[in-house]
Amino acid sequence: MEEKNKQWLVVRTRANQELTTAEKFKALSIEVFVPCKEEIRQRRDRKVVVTVPLVKNMVFIYVERNAFLTLMKDVGCQVSLVMDCATKYSLVIPSFQMEAFKMACKETSFAVNNTVPFRKGDLVTVVDGPLTGYKGEYFATKKSGVLLIRLFPECVASIEIDKSAVQKNKKTS
Repeated sequence: MEEKNKQWLVVRTRANQELTTAEKFKALSIEVFVPCKEEIRQRRDRKVVVTVPLVKNMVFIYVERNAFLTLMKDVGCQVSLVMDCATKYSLVIPSFQMEAFKMACKETSFAVNNTVPFRKGDLVTVVDGPLTGYKGEYFATKKSGVLLIRLFPECVASIEIDKSAVQKNKKTS
C-alpha cells in the first residue's frame, strides 16, 4: 500500500473487544492505536492492575480505506467504520490531529485508584489537570462518579472533578 493513500480511520468494535480487535489488525500488518489507561481494581483477595481503553468500542487504524474494506472479513470479529454525519462517509482523522491525540494520551497516563472511599470532610489533593497541587475538602459524589470538592486556601469554590484526578491526603496525628 502506498503511504500517501493511507488515512486514520475510526473503527467501531463490539463491547470490550477493543484490545482483541487491535491485536487482530496488528497480525494483518495494519498500524493500530488504542488509547489505554491502567486502573487498579479490587478483587476479593487482592488488587489487580487492569489495562482499560480510554475510548469505549473504538479502535483507530492507519490504512487505505479500500484495503480496509477487503481486509474486514479477515479480521475475524465484528467491526464497522464510524461514519461522519456531515459527509455520510467514513470518519477520517487528519494525521496531525492523530499525532497530537497520541501525544496527549502519553502525557496524561496515570494509574487510577477507584478503591479508596471518600468520606465527607476528607482532605484531598488534586493530582492531575490544570488544578494540580490544590488542596481541598471532599463533600459529595454525584451518581456519575464525579467528586465535588471545595478548594482552599486560595479560593473557596466548589468544583466537579473525576476520582482519578484527586488523591486522599494521609491523616497526620
